[in-house]
Amino acid sequence: LELTAGRRLAELTGAEAALVTGGCAAALVQTAAACMAGTDLEKIKQLPDSTGMQNEIVIQRAHRNQYDQSFRTAGAKLVEVSTHDELEAAIGPRTCAIAHIAAYEPKGSVKLDEVLVIAHDRNLPVLVDAAAELPPHENLTRFVRMGCDAVMFSGGKGLRGPQSSGLLLGKKWLVEAARLNGCPNHSVGRPMKAGK
Repeated sequence: LELTAGRRLAELTGAEAALVTGGCAAALVQTAAACMAGTDLEKIKQLPDSTGMQNEIVIQRAHRNQYDQSFRTAGAKLVEVSTHDELEAAIGPRTCAIAHIAAYEPKGSVKLDEVLVIAHDRNLPVLVDAAAELPPHENLTRFVRMGCDAVMFSGGKGLRGPQSSGLLLGKKWLVEAARLNGCPNHSVGRPMKAGK
């Protein structure tokens, strides 16, 4: 059911792959874990201890909020930046992703299209927390079309699904790794079940 639902959601949104999660926060945990552990079962079992892994997620200071706890729950270390130059300088050998919170783009912050260029020039995924970005329904396809590697939505807000549901859309490799880092697998995301 999980795989079939994911295939259908990918068809509807234009994403390479999709996964129903136990909420947007669960999707953030599973995706952060995927960026650190990938599909390596030993690393998946090791999390949230991310020792020896690429475990840094770069995030703009203006994007910090109570939900970035989800990245840390997976074992990631957050590296704060404020400017374009700081963002580029913060990327190093331990960087596994760049996080972008769609609701927070204040004046002076690095915009998503710029973040995508910086990240993709360095072969890093961009993780977009779009929990509250529905409506408009066009956002279900907009971020994927822009080239975002993983986009997470809340099921219990604009999608009007159960509170214990969320949606991860993105690149096939990343969604597959997130799936392995979540329920029903024995992983950091094991307790984050989506409601039936």
